[in-house]
Amino acid sequence: MPDTLSVTAPATAESTSELQFGSSAPSTPGLSFGWDFGDGKTSTETSPKHQYAKGGDYDVKLTVSNAAGASKTEVVRVSITNLNNVRGLQCSKTGDGGWCWQQPLPHGNVHTDSFFASKTSLFVTGEHGELSRSTDGGVTWSTEASGSTKALRAVSFASAKHGWVMGDEPTLLRTTDGGETWSRTAPVPLALRAGFGSRLVAVDDQIAIVGTTGLHTTDGGATWARHDFFLSDISSRGTFWGFSGAELRRSTDFGRTSTVVLDLLAHGNGGSAFFNLVDDQTVAAGWVLSTFDPATVSWVTTYTLLLSFDGGDSWRRVDPSTLDGAAMPVGNRLSIIRASAADQVLLASLDNRTLISSNDGGTHWSTVRLPALGATGEGALAVGTTVLVPSQGPFIWRPSELGGEYAERGLAWSGDGGQTWSSASVEGLSKPTYAAFKRLRQVDGNVFSMQDSTGRAFLSTDGGRNWTIAVDAAPLPNYLPSSPWFGGYSMKLAFLDAKRGLGLDATGQLRQTSDGGRTWTTKPSTGLPSTATNTALRFVDDKIGWMLQSDGRLYKTSDGGATWRDGQLVHGGLVRFDFVDANRGWGEPTDRRGLVFTRDGGQTWMTLSPPQTVSVGGLFFGDGRQIVIYGRGTLLASTVDDGQTWTVLAPNVESPFNTRSKVIASDAKTWWSAQTFGLYRSDDAGATWTEVTGVSGQFADIAFADANNGWAVGRGGMVVATTDGGKTWVRQPTQADRDLWRIQTVDSKTAWIEGEAGTVLATGNGGR
Repeated sequence: MPDTLSVTAPATAESTSELQFGSSAPSTPGLSFGWDFGDGKTSTETSPKHQYAKGGDYDVKLTVSNAAGASKTEVVRVSITNLNNVRGLQCSKTGDGGWCWQQPLPHGNVHTDSFFASKTSLFVTGEHGELSRSTDGGVTWSTEASGSTKALRAVSFASAKHGWVMGDEPTLLRTTDGGETWSRTAPVPLALRAGFGSRLVAVDDQIAIVGTTGLHTTDGGATWARHDFFLSDISSRGTFWGFSGAELRRSTDFGRTSTVVLDLLAHGNGGSAFFNLVDDQTVAAGWVLSTFDPATVSWVTTYTLLLSFDGGDSWRRVDPSTLDGAAMPVGNRLSIIRASAADQVLLASLDNRTLISSNDGGTHWSTVRLPALGATGEGALAVGTTVLVPSQGPFIWRPSELGGEYAERGLAWSGDGGQTWSSASVEGLSKPTYAAFKRLRQVDGNVFSMQDSTGRAFLSTDGGRNWTIAVDAAPLPNYLPSSPWFGGYSMKLAFLDAKRGLGLDATGQLRQTSDGGRTWTTKPSTGLPSTATNTALRFVDDKIGWMLQSDGRLYKTSDGGATWRDGQLVHGGLVRFDFVDANRGWGEPTDRRGLVFTRDGGQTWMTLSPPQTVSVGGLFFGDGRQIVIYGRGTLLASTVDDGQTWTVLAPNVESPFNTRSKVIASDAKTWWSAQTFGLYRSDDAGATWTEVTGVSGQFADIAFADANNGWAVGRGGMVVATTDGGKTWVRQPTQADRDLWRIQTVDSKTAWIEGEAGTVLATGNGGR
């Protein structure tokens, strides 16, 4: 018998790994080895191998005995994880730990900015320091360390290799290898921070300009400077333009020195002066003068337009005289969108209200008639003869819970400088769409990019005619799916084990995963009519599950979703349902008059009509034949005879159960309630309740993986967890701003959370 005994084993490992175990005891005759791996499996080998079927913390015990009956025992703990489910995703902890974004990618928080450095190289920044990179146009993503938890506001690249990121604090990051690595620049001196954060111009690997005051670096961020220059605009090459009074100044050394390139007083006197930078070389400026003519009792407006096609070195004057055959209307400015020295076609916005064009260099103008919606010209892009213009309809008023005013949006395309127009085709747009398009930009050649006001990024490879979604994002409020607080959330995901799962996409199509939710493919299946949409999904094991369709019919599968049958119209159809095992389930009929339940897997259903004093929100199955109904307000109703008689439970606390709360039983006596005013626990089957201290928030769901490990989720990315059966709870960071509605677990390390706007969070280490 050895004097001491130690066990060699990895402290952590993936559930897919085969672990090698050993000890300090020699393999000599007379010694016997007894291994207990903590999962019900054992071995008598000297150095066995073992693979765990589920994630969790396991106490591995080795007992070494000799022929004389003496023995020694040593115990070590092994932590089995499923981190491969979230490897490389945007996670709340380092090393792929905590809660990680599986949907949408790269993350579901607000996308503050996105930038295509090339057709395939794409970057996205977020509200909590997220910096995500894709090298395949948005198909797969990697998380880049920004070193900040504050919002990153802008990302810009001067070339495929040289890029900059600007964020709060203030934060400035720089890459010279296409985004593989990022370094933080020297801090911006406090005295120079005025105007920081609203603009980022990446000139090259050494030069970047940030803010509205001309703050800049010329040495890769080692030092920062700002000069006394009235800054109006900056070209992509770093040229400063300043327009004040009637003078237009240009600076090619970041405001240190400047020259007057245009004095408007030489081309008239008085009125409203205007200036805009069309591109690096094309500049527009001029006057608009309106005078009152007593003879005609009307206003007479005179426009003077000056154009430069060589960066301000020389100017061409034109005097606009008519719009749609009549005198030019009263206005304040012309904003030139498209002008070229190669032709006479001009496109402009009049007072940021009306889109107008000219075919004779600017003398005679006509109002642009787009094929669908109108346009002001704001946010337009012109490259050669290609013009893209965001369009919109009239503003309409929506109820306050949907956000107030909306205007239908679109995108118009022209290939001849704005003389003829068609509507661009944009993937993924609802009809109508209220998300405005912005940040239109030429990436390279016929490759263009743009964003919309929800944070989605789009790419076109045919000059702007057709667009595909490269980065999805949360929709506007009136597109959000139902939630536990408004209308009842329908389950969309059903994981069978740590790797295999089924889910419904945004169109209701059945999908499957074999890598823990990393990738999804269409699930071949038969028996589900295409005349209705799949709306909710529930599996109780790897074979038996149910599907609810939009017509209220409930279908069942016994082979993991390959075939579906029955299509029951239970009590006129269901709007929601749930099953706790292969036999027991419940649902709410479309007339919303009470609930129905089954004890035989859905073959027969019975109606439950609780006392009118108890509102109907949800149901759970207690011990034996007990059924408990809960909802708004304080009271619960319990029946042990399938609803023939009821016992009303009046908890000892004021209104602990609120709209769409979730009540579960972790054992016969221990009940839990997740609700809009915190967590509550009962140790006497619902007779009395106590509020869980140390946690606060609005909770929507609660679930336990085993007797010790559980989670509750709710509004604003709230997740709290327990590892001691609910004695203590701690908050787990998620870096999610979205409301979280439902959690499902397969073991103490592996869980998924569904939430607002298609949110899916996953953990492979229990959220720790």
